[in-house]
Amino acid sequence: MENSQEHSENVEQTPEETSAEEPQESPEEKTRREREELLSSLRALDDGALLALYREAHEAASMKDLAQRTKAEHENYKRRSQTERESWSFIYRKDAVLALLPVFDNFERALSHHAETKTDEEREFLAGLEALADLWKAAFKNLGVTEIDTDCLFDPNLHEAVTSLDVANVPPGTIVSVFEKGYKLKDKVIRAAKVQVAKAPEEKPEE
Repeated sequence: MENSQEHSENVEQTPEETSAEEPQESPEEKTRREREELLSSLRALDDGALLALYREAHEAASMKDLAQRTKAEHENYKRRSQTERESWSFIYRKDAVLALLPVFDNFERALSHHAETKTDEEREFLAGLEALADLWKAAFKNLGVTEIDTDCLFDPNLHEAVTSLDVANVPPGTIVSVFEKGYKLKDKVIRAAKVQVAKAPEEKPEE
């Protein structure tokens, strides 16, 4: 009798061994079980509790939507503000540059007039003018101002044709002289270059 009891005690399994032998729950089964538990909990609620739960969920969704819309509106406001600041900055710089360009034009004409100097005093005066011209150009460069290229064919987006000229052996549309330099601020033309453009010579009718 004692041997039988000892054998029964020996074969008795521990809780750890019992749980280890139980089949493991798959992720799908766990999800299904949790869903059923949730549904059972909801069924146990009365109408008042369900209504309160619905209201809480609705308020939570509304607050989330409000937060998202507020964030989007803030981002849009920041972008609009940045665009407006850049627009006003461009306008101010454009007005300032256009006011200074006639002065710079006259300054360059003075340089051109004194290009052929003979005396040391004249050369010294010209060197001073050239140094000032370099300061002008550096200031314009810092503002984002660049000179429009005129060593090319006529481009109506960059140049203004004041006159045309019959020129032999020159492709029509080639810029042959510049009356007034043109400039761009960043990538926008603020003053087109006034130029003279070559045109094809007129053919004389045969007699």
